[in-house]
Amino acid sequence: MKHLDIKRALNIKGLTIKELAERLGVTYNGARLLVVNAQTLASLEKIASAIGIDITDLFFSDEEDSNKEENKPISFSCPYCGKPLNLHINK
Repeated sequence: MKHLDIKRALNIKGLTIKELAERLGVTYNGARLLVVNAQTLASLEKIASAIGIDITDLFFSDEEDSNKEENKPISFSCPYCGKPLNLHINK
């Protein structure tokens, strides 16, 4: 089964919510609310277009998550510029 994960799509494209807000022409809080509560097809289309992906790329399968859990990068944002940072730990 697939589930909506806009934060993951942003992370894959190397974008922050702040950058999404600028691309959408809304405030940071407005973009954050869209990321958390995007429930209409129109809002999903706007988000996908702003990120530069197809709307279907906002959805991820549960199988992808379980297969990648072991090598999943740890993600966090830079406290100065807000850019996403990924930490990969090799065993």
